[in-house]
Amino acid sequence: THFSTNSLLELFSHIENREDDEILKYQNINWDANIPTIFEYLTGIAWYLITNKQGDITDFLNMSLDSNLLPLRFAGGGQSDIVCKYFDEDILIEVTLSNDDNQRRMELEPVSRHLGRYRLAGKNAYAIFVAPYLDPNVLVGFRSYKYLNYYDRRDTSNFISGLKIIPLMVQDIKFILENNLKYEQLKSCFEDLYQDDETDGFQWYSNTVN
Repeated sequence: THFSTNSLLELFSHIENREDDEILKYQNINWDANIPTIFEYLTGIAWYLITNKQGDITDFLNMSLDSNLLPLRFAGGGQSDIVCKYFDEDILIEVTLSNDDNQRRMELEPVSRHLGRYRLAGKNAYAIFVAPYLDPNVLVGFRSYKYLNYYDRRDTSNFISGLKIIPLMVQDIKFILENNLKYEQLKSCFEDLYQDDETDGFQWYSNTVN
């Protein structure tokens, strides 16, 4: 890829601080994409490194790339931003720059819908949600899906019990990269987090996930 771990860390810091101009002029890269699309792309690259470059990155980045493998546009509606396919369990990665009430309105329903429909189709998967800021009520909503059913609205006899959604801030992704943590370690960690007894999503993230 175009990006080392150090360059990703630098760019993620610019994302956190919304230093958009610093991103757009970074190392004279000729971006033909907006900042949300670049954020999604960088998260995909980071996950490619975290998973020890398993597979072809163009297979799971749900966006158009130019001839230099740089992004052109973001994922279309109705599908997850990034889909990492593995032998036993796929990962749907959703990213956003939205915050405050805007995050709750824009992300809470689509993330659960994408994961719910994916699992209703018979695929084993969970979701990771990444943002510079995590709204406390979004965290509560995501955590509540561990204890709720997700129904096929066309056939309510078909449903999934419990959706696994792991929320991460950009600072968490930076921590993973800085400490060279790989997916083999993170997978069991995420499962332990999901199985934790805390039901309040805000308390769960603040005291356990983070």
